[in-house]
This record gives sequence, C-alpha cells and structure tokens, in this order.
Amino acid sequence: MKQCPECQRTYGDDLNFCLEDGSVLRAYQDDEVTVISPKPTPTPPLPPPTPPPITPQPQGKKWAVLGVIGTIALILLLSGIKLAIWIANQQDRQDRATVSSNPSTPSYSFSPSPSSSAVPLCVVLGNCPSPSPTTSPQLNSSSPSPSASPVEPAAPTLRTGTYQGEFSSPINEDGIQAARTLKIQFTFNADGTYSGQGFATIPSTDTTDRLFLEEKGYYSVANDVLTLRGRLQRKYDFEDDSWLPWTPAKDSTLDNKLRSVSPTTFQMYMNSPPSWVTFSRL
Repeated sequence: MKQCPECQRTYGDDLNFCLEDGSVLRAYQDDEVTVISPKPTPTPPLPPPTPPPITPQPQGKKWAVLGVIGTIALILLLSGIKLAIWIANQQDRQDRATVSSNPSTPSYSFSPSPSSSAVPLCVVLGNCPSPSPTTSPQLNSSSPSPSASPVEPAAPTLRTGTYQGEFSSPINEDGIQAARTLKIQFTFNADGTYSGQGFATIPSTDTTDRLFLEEKGYYSVANDVLTLRGRLQRKYDFEDDSWLPWTPAKDSTLDNKLRSVSPTTFQMYMNSPPSWVTFSRL
C-alpha cells in the first residue's frame, strides 16, 4: 500500500502518483492491521410474477344468447302485426254493421284494394317514408278554377303614318327678336325611311305656316328612343325665294327621347327649347 505525503490519501501498490495533487506516493507504514471487509455478494433479481392463465370464453354460448334474443324480438314483431291486422278487421266490421243498421245512411261500394283490406305494414312498424315536398294543390269545389296568368301586353311602339307637333321658339336673326311658332311633321314609312317638314309662323312678319325646312333619312325605335340616321336637309332661302340643295345634316345621327307612346300620339323631347312636345297622328 502507498500513501500521498501531501493529502495523506492511501492507494494501492499499482499507483505511483496521487490522483488529487500528483505527488509521488510513498510506502505506507501502518502499525495497525487493516481489515478489508469482503465485498457483498449481489442478490439475484426475483423473476416477474406469472400472470394467471386466461380461460377463453366459449363462442357458442355468445351466439346462442344472441339467437335467443333475436327469436324473441321476431316473435314480438309478428305478434304485433297480427294484432294490428285483427284490430283493423274488427273496426271495419263494426263500421259496416253500423252502416247497414242505419237506413238513412247511404251505402257505398268499395272496390277491392290493398288499402281497404289491411293496414300497410309501414304504418304498423312506424317507418313509412315522409311525403315528398311537392304536393298537388287541393282545389275547392266551390271556388272557381284558377285562370291562366295574364300575359303582359307588349310595350307600345311607334306606328307608321304622319305625326305633327307644335311648340313656340324665340328667334334672333339680323338683330330682330321675335317669337315664332313651329310646326314639325314626321312621316314614318314601313320600309324604315322617314321624311320631315318644318313650318314657321311669325306674327311680327305676317308669316303663317311657311315651309322652311325639309329632312329625310332612316329611323328606328328601341327602348323609348327614336333614332334618326343618314339625315339629309335642305332649307328655303327667303332672300332668293328658292330652295338650297340637299346637304348632310350637322348631326348625321340623332337620338330623341320618347315617352307616352300610344297608337295615335307620342311625346318627344326637344333640346331647343328644352321641353316635351306632343305629336299627334294626322
């Protein structure tokens, strides 16, 4: 045995240096005899407890119990069906006996059908399917039969023919200010063409229904709008007392708002002056 001179720790003879401070070990002098206790013998671990054996349940007994329960349920179901049919037959016999015993009650003959002889099975079992959402309407015999829904009349359209409208308009020409009355005539033809004429009445100049403007082109009506296309115009020259040649209008296409269209009249919106003018069929 060896001993460290610094920390006084003892080691076996196989070591030469202290494990704590690294000092060189010396031979250990001990007057007392060191008794080394024997190492305890490790106790071996106990084996795990053995589980009790599982006794398998016989499958035959389980199916036998289920078979008995099913047989009892089937017997009860058949008994209920027979009882319901017997009650229905008894009720039917009582109803017929009551009808035959009462002479004032008219007798009815029933054609043989499954619904009059026995109660449906789904009624007894309570699993009849629910009725579909679409059911046929029940009509009352006392109420008149419903008439067909009225057909909405077609929107009135502009008919062919000659229409005339009249309105007042101020004029300011060559420094002369006056009021004039204008009459506008439109003739709508079946081939889609139209013609127009303008007549002026100016009281201050003794002019009465003087033709001063002519127009022609094509027309169409859609969504309460009268559209004039390909417009050609010619004006009367009062100084030369002659008509000017036909020329394209300033606006080759013109849209005019319509309202209150009927077979004989309609109203058209005029921009100058802004107003609704009524045109009547001549």
